[in-house]
Amino acid sequence: MSSIVIAEMKNASDADLLVKLVEKVNGKAKILKGKELEDFYFANLIDEGMKTKNVPLSKLRSKLRR
Repeated sequence: MSSIVIAEMKNASDADLLVKLVEKVNGKAKILKGKELEDFYFANLIDEGMKTKNVPLSKLRSKLRR
């Protein structure tokens, strides 16, 4: 059985430390930046949209401004 951990870090050094820790226990870790991070946020919006009939336009606009 596998698990997925998603963590939002405030700085790069903390993220690097977390990646090293995961790799030390034979896990795989990846830091999302730039376009990959935007794609992740859009995927979350799509998932939310599939659960409800409406997603507020203001919420969509705030995600697009990132």
